[in-house]
Amino acid sequence: LKPDDAQAFQNRADVKEIIGDYAGAIEDYNQAIKLKPDDAYAYKRRGDTKQKLGDYTGAIEDYNQAIKLKPEFTYYIINARGITKIKLGNHDEAIDDFTHAIKMKPDDSYAYRMRGRAKVDMSGYTGAIEDYNQAIKLSSDDPFEAHFAYKGRGNAKHKLGDYAGAIEDYNQAIKLKPEQAPVYNDRGLTKVSLKDYDGAIADYNKAIKLNPKFAKAYHNRGKAKEALGQQNAAKIDFDKAKEIDPEVEK
Repeated sequence: LKPDDAQAFQNRADVKEIIGDYAGAIEDYNQAIKLKPDDAYAYKRRGDTKQKLGDYTGAIEDYNQAIKLKPEFTYYIINARGITKIKLGNHDEAIDDFTHAIKMKPDDSYAYRMRGRAKVDMSGYTGAIEDYNQAIKLSSDDPFEAHFAYKGRGNAKHKLGDYAGAIEDYNQAIKLKPEQAPVYNDRGLTKVSLKDYDGAIADYNKAIKLNPKFAKAYHNRGKAKEALGQQNAAKIDFDKAKEIDPEVEK
């Protein structure tokens, strides 16, 4: 590796980020930026890596610099910045970012879907459903994107008490991507709201089969078993959930 080759440091950083060596990746992005301080891509990728490390403020600073250096890439960077703002709890600012992205590219479902997620976090469920409707309409040829749009809309419908509508959306999401564990957990929660505890347990079983480290699914299955009077079985699930994630109840 040549000590003055910014691209080489950037390439190595990209590989480190892929294999999960985030600290090592940031060291290499730092060096790449030091050698080539006008490289918007390096700032954007360092921001992505900082986000994965939970350094959301640092990530936003890098995204801002990347936009300043490369305004034509604003759409892609502003979506990443919006997601980071959601994680910081800055939902109003996140909605502003996704709205800006939608104005720049109104035929892309992703920004609609993420704006819907931000609205759900702010209890704006009706507005969220409108965004998810548009995301579903625009993602008809993209099963992955459509899966998350249906799942998100299902979550919003659940919050509004439209349990039948929520289950319909979860069913559609499962049809599109049956290997995604979280949607089974979500459908299980809705079935609990309908007092269909056996159906909920079946969904939690599926979620756990797909992801044996899914602490929330174990915890939720325990609550469903508890509702059925299966106290011993519930305790086993609660203990397993806490073993995987001691803060699972938060």
